[in-house]
Amino acid sequence: MIIKAREKSNLELITLDLLVNKNKDFNEFIQNLNKDINISDIERIGYKFYDEIYNDEKMQKYLKDKKII
Repeated sequence: MIIKAREKSNLELITLDLLVNKNKDFNEFIQNLNKDINISDIERIGYKFYDEIYNDEKMQKYLKDKKII
């Protein structure tokens, strides 16, 4: 799902805390993210935990294929 969003300068910590405590998958995601942020070893980063980042061309194709645009 792609939702247009405004950029915020700070995170909604109350919402993040609620999600971490209520959703096991989100909790695991945040734990992995924190590990990757705190470790400077590029080989350690758990890319398997994250979605692929599309370039503009691939994103446009994805959006069209999914009939989002």
